[in-house]
Amino acid sequence: MSYKKKESDMKALHQRFNILLITLGALVTSCGMIDMDTDENVQQAYEMQLENDTLYAVVGDSFMVRPVFTPEVVSNVEIFWYTDFDSIIRVMNDTVIAMGEGEAYLHAISVQDRKEDSLLVVVMPGWRFDPYSWPYETVVYADVRYNGEPLSGNMMVGAFVGNECRAIGEVKEWNGVRYTQFRIGSELFNYAEPGEDEVYASETIRFMLYDPATHLMREHPETLTFDGEAHGTLSNLYQLYF
Repeated sequence: MSYKKKESDMKALHQRFNILLITLGALVTSCGMIDMDTDENVQQAYEMQLENDTLYAVVGDSFMVRPVFTPEVVSNVEIFWYTDFDSIIRVMNDTVIAMGEGEAYLHAISVQDRKEDSLLVVVMPGWRFDPYSWPYETVVYADVRYNGEPLSGNMMVGAFVGNECRAIGEVKEWNGVRYTQFRIGSELFNYAEPGEDEVYASETIRFMLYDPATHLMREHPETLTFDGEAHGTLSNLYQLYF
């Protein structure tokens, strides 16, 4: 589908929604009910915003999106939801369902005052990796924290090369020391002559934290280069603070 056709379809959808609002407003007024445009007893919604710019989900997830009104007391909090690609996400009332991998915008229009906002939903495949498919590995013993606190709930931290998951952190404990272990796999590029040291692939490892409870994701600002060595020890853990 071309960009121009998408833009045309979105404009047509927006126009149909505006016509629906005008029609409903006329019906309400003709029936002698409250006219929301003129009745001074009705609190107008000065602002309507979605809480986040971007949310993340795994295929099959469902979650609710709540708009924030300013001021908080609004007589009509109904929202009209729509999306660019219903093959990626679908909306039922205020619940978003992740249908397939990709990115799609979720759009919200308040019925009262017709305030608009959007957020990007990134739908990912589940974080999966085969630890036995890589002949070599770099091991990281880390102290992982989120907003200064240890990981809680179903939070996950993955090690990635590009967009490929190479390891998922496993929380362990040894002699009262709580740590997260990553066994990060890689291929080995061996350019060495007999008797010389092996040369490892120059792959950059980045760490991502995903919280399925809030559908937020953070990337750690520091990266590692795969070297086949251990990083951190149980007495001096590698710091991964998100």
